[in-house]
Amino acid sequence: MLVIEIDGDSHAGQKEYDILRSEKLNSYGIKVVRYTNDDILCNIEEVYQDLQSKIKECGDKLYEFKRPDNQKSPRTS
Repeated sequence: MLVIEIDGDSHAGQKEYDILRSEKLNSYGIKVVRYTNDDILCNIEEVYQDLQSKIKECGDKLYEFKRPDNQKSPRTS
């Protein structure tokens, strides 16, 4: 599971809250990815590439988690 947050100006004063919230979500197996408004507005291509890699990483972990022990991963065949 993956949460994507776009942090605007309202997040400037709540860094500690955001950290605690992310830790809580992580404890449930939910990965939090944050981007700033500036990232989205000025570096959308980099955000897109980063997000693609994060989604693939989550998918790979999910695949490994769900794969029965008696089956080989296609990556090792």
